[in-house]
Amino acid sequence: MIRDKSHKDFIERWVVFMRENKDWKKYQNAFIDAQFAKAYEVIGKVLQEKDGKEKVAGMYNIKNLNAYPKLFGKKERIKKCVGAVIYDNSGNIFLMTSPKWKKWVVPGGRIEEGESEEDALHREIQEELGIKITDLVRVGEKIKKPGKDFIDPELTFYFIDYFARALQIGIDPNNEITTWGWFTIEEALQLPLADTLVRDFILQFQDFYKKQSAHIPKSL
Repeated sequence: MIRDKSHKDFIERWVVFMRENKDWKKYQNAFIDAQFAKAYEVIGKVLQEKDGKEKVAGMYNIKNLNAYPKLFGKKERIKKCVGAVIYDNSGNIFLMTSPKWKKWVVPGGRIEEGESEEDALHREIQEELGIKITDLVRVGEKIKKPGKDFIDPELTFYFIDYFARALQIGIDPNNEITTWGWFTIEEALQLPLADTLVRDFILQFQDFYKKQSAHIPKSL
C-alpha cells in the first residue's frame, strides 16, 4: 500500500522521469531517497511487463487508476515534422505514397534535435527525393490527431508546412517512397489523399500559386 503522500508523490515523479529518460538508471542515486530504492527497482521492472500498470496498481492497493494520472495516464506521443508542397516551374506538385502512409502525402519528415525547420526540410527532401529545393515559404503549423491512415495509429503529428520550388524534377526516390509523381492541382485533388489536411494544404498552394503567377509579367 502507499504508505503516505510522500511515497505516492515519489512514485508519480519517478514514473514521469522514467518515461522521459531512456537512460534513467544512471540517475537512480541522485533522483531518489535510499528508503525508496527498492520500490524504484521493483516498479521499474514491473511497469515494463505486460499488464504492468495493473500489477503496480495491485502492489500499492490502488483501486481507482484515474486518481493517479501521472502514474497510469496514457502519455501522448507527438512527432514534430516539417513537410512541403514541392512544385516545379509549371506549377505541378510532387506527391507520393509511402510504406508508412496508406494514401498519398506530401514529402517531409522529423525535425532532428538542434536542427532548424528549413535545414530539416532541405535534408528530408534530399534524402527522400534526391533533389534540391529553393524559394521556401513557411505556411503555418497544424496538429494531426492519431489515425489509422498512419502505420502507428496512436501517434500525434505536429506538422510545420512549407511551399518550396524544386530545382529539378528528376527524382531519385529512397525506400520511404513507394509511388510518386508530378501532378496538376486538379489531378492531385482526385487522388486518394491521406486526410483532409493534405487536401487543404494543396488548396492553400493553389491560392498561393495563383497570386504568384499574377505577378509574373506575361511574354510579349
